[in-house]
Amino acid sequence: MKLVRTFLKSIIICFILLMLTACDNRFKYRDNDVNLHDIATNSLLGVSAYESNKIFVVETDDYGRKLFAFEGFTSNATPENGRIFALLVSQKTTETDSYFYDNVNCIFCKFPNLNQYKNIDEEQVKSCFTDEQISTLKSINDWDKPLKKSGMFHIKTTGRKKDYVSDGKLKEAFLMIATVSEYDNSSIVPLTIDKNGKSIYYIRVKPVDSKRGDYKFSKSYIIMFDKNGKVDTLRGIMEIENVWDYRGQLETFKVTNAWNQ
Repeated sequence: MKLVRTFLKSIIICFILLMLTACDNRFKYRDNDVNLHDIATNSLLGVSAYESNKIFVVETDDYGRKLFAFEGFTSNATPENGRIFALLVSQKTTETDSYFYDNVNCIFCKFPNLNQYKNIDEEQVKSCFTDEQISTLKSINDWDKPLKKSGMFHIKTTGRKKDYVSDGKLKEAFLMIATVSEYDNSSIVPLTIDKNGKSIYYIRVKPVDSKRGDYKFSKSYIIMFDKNGKVDTLRGIMEIENVWDYRGQLETFKVTNAWNQ
């Protein structure tokens, strides 16, 4: 009887470990171009690392920069627009490190009709972005010019998104903008961290009385934490006015809070 109980315990433990591994794998990107994937998830608000995210390299310049497309799930999803489609430029990548120009390295759009199990390609890039938009993106990212490392933002390549502050600190910050009852109904996604340990989080607050998938009355915020997990209540919180056009706001927020300085 004791042997049977021991065997059953072993089976249960193995099952739990298997489930934990499966869940962990879902939140890690394992396909090709992990470094490009991480540039995207560290540039776009509300985007996490998922195994279903997709990368497509459109073009490479003479200095190794890559123009690439990214498609993946976003916490800004609605029933009509479930995923985000973005075009980005990398400056330099190695097996362990990725470099890009912060704030100006991407353009993006809603992508309502893309099947998440279908590969992305150049045709979809052209359907979302004009030649002028693509040309402008390449120009402000110094396409076909010698590399300037001094202007690059650096991240470590992991294929994951990690939390930079504790759950307790996140909840404290959340309660500065919303209520306890809304906490479990909302999404909190880290964006990135700078060389001084400052981190930015994106919070999408959804009212508790709204229907599942209904973001009509939701609000979105960016919050900056210092290396100790503290928030400057005067400058460290900003409401996002348009979740599909926030690059100007995000850049202003970073400058105001001496990001990466």
